[in-house]
Amino acid sequence: MVTIGILIFNDAEELDFVGPYEAFTMARALIEREKLSLGPFEVSLISPGGKTVQCAKGMRVEPHRAMEDVTSLDVILVPGG
Repeated sequence: MVTIGILIFNDAEELDFVGPYEAFTMARALIEREKLSLGPFEVSLISPGGKTVQCAKGMRVEPHRAMEDVTSLDVILVPGG
């Protein structure tokens, strides 16, 4: 299984992580639906301390996991320009 972590933090721009999250989870759904041989993957939103973050435009987001609990990832996306 391929593991993808998307780091979220206070003042992050929403589109910098929401767009990739949508793309990765849609790809996962298509892989599962079409029974493609690409293998499964997991996508998680990760924040320091596992705390809810408030983004740049006010959106509040609750992560799936705390940064401190992540032992390994195949891909990590860090939002920002």
